[in-house]
Amino acid sequence: LRLIDAAAVGLSARGLTHEISAYVGMIDKGLANVRKVNRGRPDKKLDDAIQRIAGAIRELKKTVSSINPLLTGSRSLKDNFYAGDAIRDFLELRSSRLQEARMETHLVGGQGPRIRFAPARFNQLLDNLLQNSIYWVLEHESTDKKVKREINVDCDKSGFVWWDGGKGVRPGLEDSLFDPYVTDKPENRGQGLGLFLVTAFLDAERCQISLLPDRNTFGRKYKFRIDLRGAFAK
Repeated sequence: LRLIDAAAVGLSARGLTHEISAYVGMIDKGLANVRKVNRGRPDKKLDDAIQRIAGAIRELKKTVSSINPLLTGSRSLKDNFYAGDAIRDFLELRSSRLQEARMETHLVGGQGPRIRFAPARFNQLLDNLLQNSIYWVLEHESTDKKVKREINVDCDKSGFVWWDGGKGVRPGLEDSLFDPYVTDKPENRGQGLGLFLVTAFLDAERCQISLLPDRNTFGRKYKFRIDLRGAFAK
């Protein structure tokens, strides 16, 4: 039933994406007409409003462009790219979401390995890691002041390591974290499929995700190692 629910959400997202794209186009055309009229009779307040609406339109277009590649028919198309560059572009695309959560990001290590991977699936696995980090940092911050609003990514020759400033993985979940329907989130906030999907996408490319043995100041494991050697571009 949870899998069916998840599929239903995906179908709804597909329909919503097309609708948003159409409405954004209509708003963009209307705004162009307003801007044209305002040139003839300039009004500073109206000009400020136009700039704010134009900014909102740009963000909506970014969101739609990030979802469109995930739709049926395009999500499995592969390309060659550097993992570090793709991560940098992804974080830039999600800058509004990160700013809203007041989350700092630190990406080090350069370009990382050159891989052959479906960009849409690579972005989706990054999105699952991102949403997971944002949720737990904000959740843990409410109960512990030592939690930091930050996400770190360290690229190297074989992949990258991802971690955040949250409390880390509860010890009881360390051995089953990547199994389906395993989650510490309330039922209405998560289905335990995020990290399972990350694992599935990586497995399909002969790559792996694992929880490193390092422990943070809370005594918990917290670093995710993504090994991309199976997807190296020839």
